[in-house]
Amino acid sequence: MNAKTVVYYDSELDGYLAAYAVKLSYGEHAKYVPLRPGEKPPVSPNLDLIVLDVSLTPEDVKALLDGAASGSVLVIDHSPAAQAAAAAYPGVYCYDRQHATCVLAWQRFRSAQRMPELYKAVEGYDLGTNTPDHCLLINAAARSYTYPDETFLIAEMLCNSYGKLLADGEPIMRHMAKHNGISPLTGKPELYPLPPKPEPKPEPKPEPKRRKE
Repeated sequence: MNAKTVVYYDSELDGYLAAYAVKLSYGEHAKYVPLRPGEKPPVSPNLDLIVLDVSLTPEDVKALLDGAASGSVLVIDHSPAAQAAAAAYPGVYCYDRQHATCVLAWQRFRSAQRMPELYKAVEGYDLGTNTPDHCLLINAAARSYTYPDETFLIAEMLCNSYGKLLADGEPIMRHMAKHNGISPLTGKPELYPLPPKPEPKPEPKPEPKRRKE
């Protein structure tokens, strides 16, 4: 039996939650490897490889397939940068621009189970639709935690704490706006803007002294 390895983009909640969906299915029967920006998935002849939320070029996918031998390669992604590779290797990809990677992974590996609300909130943020309405608050709170972690306990906690995330989101965004002057999520000043600084009042000019007669 080939070893199963799941690699995922470690700098985004999307990739981390996608890996958690796979973890719920494979458990300890797979190895979970976070990749930093710029790192490439491992190539091995006896490896069943699942790549989540990592943008690959057609050349990258060819290298993985050439090195797979008896193994297999599955890539799940939604980013525009992956479009060329997905078109060149449709049998390798689960690709859909209309869904976040975490949602695609849940649909692929956990379709019989109810998807956590957090996944849709992350999708709304990643796609820029900002739906549901409170997804910016949810993401502000969820992204304030440190992840990834080897045991996925943070992912489990986040998926079971939707109400707390919603309650925590607004003060977190207000705090960030107070110190940065802009939204921590959009980089724009339209959310919780700081009041404009009052213009300094001009100092009154001293009255000219009158000459004594």
